[in-house]
Amino acid sequence: MSEPYTIRIFVPDGDPEEAKIIELMNWTGVGVAFPRSGWSRLSGRAEFKRSGVYVLTGAAEGTNDELPTVYIGQGEEIGARIENQLEVMVAGDDDAFVFHRASPEHPVG
Repeated sequence: MSEPYTIRIFVPDGDPEEAKIIELMNWTGVGVAFPRSGWSRLSGRAEFKRSGVYVLTGAAEGTNDELPTVYIGQGEEIGARIENQLEVMVAGDDDAFVFHRASPEHPVG
């Protein structure tokens, strides 16, 4: 039987369709999910100055596929990595970015 746990979701803009900061209690990681249109507003947050893993979804430049392109990356300061990757991917407002920060207890890689 699985143990119960609590998930806390913080909506910094007050709009659940925009950014969501997700925390699993008793765990040091944090998730951030947001539409691409929110990147310029969120890119300065402390969560993006840390190491972690991120997943970007959207249409890749030069493709005509109905399926989204998914890019998974990791880095020491993932905000800079996400910024660089955005130059390669073309995405609409509905495409979400998700971020998971690694901790010293649970390193990435």
